[in-house]
Amino acid sequence: MQRPLEDGSEFERLKEEVRALERRLACLESQRNITVPEVSPAATPRAASVAEGFAMPDVAAVTGRAVLGIAGAYLLRALAETSVAPRLAVVMAAIAYSGLWLFLAWRERAGRTAPFVYGATAALILAPLLWEATVRFGLLPNLVTAALLVGLPALSGILGVAGWPAVVASSATAIALMVQTGDLLPFVVAVLLIAAVAGFAASPGLRAVAGVAANASVLLLIWITGHPSGDAYRPVASGWVALCCCALPVILAAGPAKRRQIAIPELSFIGVALALTVYGAPPLAAAILLLVACAVCIWLAPNHPALEICALPAGLAGSFLLAPPWVTILIWCAGCVALSRIPRRIPAFHAVALLTGAAVLASQAPLAVVLLGLSAALAWWFSGEFVWPRVLFGSIAVATPGILLSEISGAGLKMLPTLQTLYLCAASLAISFSARRNARQELPWIGYGLLAVAALKLLMVDFRESPPAMLAVALVSFGAALIVVPRLRSAAGADESGKS
Repeated sequence: MQRPLEDGSEFERLKEEVRALERRLACLESQRNITVPEVSPAATPRAASVAEGFAMPDVAAVTGRAVLGIAGAYLLRALAETSVAPRLAVVMAAIAYSGLWLFLAWRERAGRTAPFVYGATAALILAPLLWEATVRFGLLPNLVTAALLVGLPALSGILGVAGWPAVVASSATAIALMVQTGDLLPFVVAVLLIAAVAGFAASPGLRAVAGVAANASVLLLIWITGHPSGDAYRPVASGWVALCCCALPVILAAGPAKRRQIAIPELSFIGVALALTVYGAPPLAAAILLLVACAVCIWLAPNHPALEICALPAGLAGSFLLAPPWVTILIWCAGCVALSRIPRRIPAFHAVALLTGAAVLASQAPLAVVLLGLSAALAWWFSGEFVWPRVLFGSIAVATPGILLSEISGAGLKMLPTLQTLYLCAASLAISFSARRNARQELPWIGYGLLAVAALKLLMVDFRESPPAMLAVALVSFGAALIVVPRLRSAAGADESGKS
């Protein structure tokens, strides 16, 4: 008899719990209707900290101190122009003054604005100072100036100060002093060492800027030492040129922040090349070492962009040391064909650069045009998925017979411009027709490009040199090609849509 009473009491307890839950839900529903004032983003703790870090009073105060610092540098400059104190002592004081601002940047390294502004102030004080002390006053030797330019970004990296101002200012000053002083080697080495210092930075953009400056300095070194006007500069031995070119890929790939493993064969081989080049290797041996180093950088480090990018200056320097144009054209054409088989963007860029350089040198060796055309055709056949290299390879391959016409017939033939125009129009028609049966995307671009070259040639050559009858033939052929080529292209598009 007790069981129903127990069941009834349990039922009543459950009813009370349900009523309690209903009351809680009602309270929650009533609270949802309460309007909560919106909190602006600036009121959140993170936004408040950001706003405090970049607050206008802070930025204005820091900028004002930097302006006062630059004013102090100008006072020291004015003192150097007088005879009150020795100029060398004033220069040393100005260098110490720049170091003081770098120390202030280190002391404020916990902030956001002050470290960058104070570091930029130190760079803006030191770079013009070294320029005037070296070029205008002649107080500092070039080697000392180069060492001080390297010391600014190195000290910034050690102190943990923002490296952008130091790297940009030091690299730009070193490249400018290369040209102004005529002493190439110390400042090229300085730019390479600055790139090595920047390689340990955490910012990929900073490493990229330092790498571009290093490439520019090495290419400028190669161009000046090989150009006839380079006699105005202090001569640099070919071994040192080879040394800088071999060191460039190693320096740009040495930073641990890149987190990419470099294979031991590159470093060991390039180390041997450096040793042989420094200890008096003849130009031919240095050129061979550079070319092999270029090939090693391309084939053994396919996953490291820095080595692949720097392979091109090494290859160009090695070809530069080989004087005969025929040998250089042969090496560049073979390199173009070999690189075109690699299905990656950087080797494709190198292949285009090598073939373009071979096309420029072919004007000095007319019979090399045949080799150039054959290499362009092979590179077009082997090239991978990138369209723009295939357009260039195909255009050079197709244009080669037109260049051979002028070499075989001679410049005195009156109908030569007309024959070249006829060839360009016929080649454009043939390529546009083959685009209907071939899936290569670059063929229409090559066809239209040949028509553009034909139009430019008509304006610049045919109208000036061809007789009226020959000019009429050229105009008729060009007009017919302009009518037929777009129709062939539209027919090819219709065929592709019908197949799909």
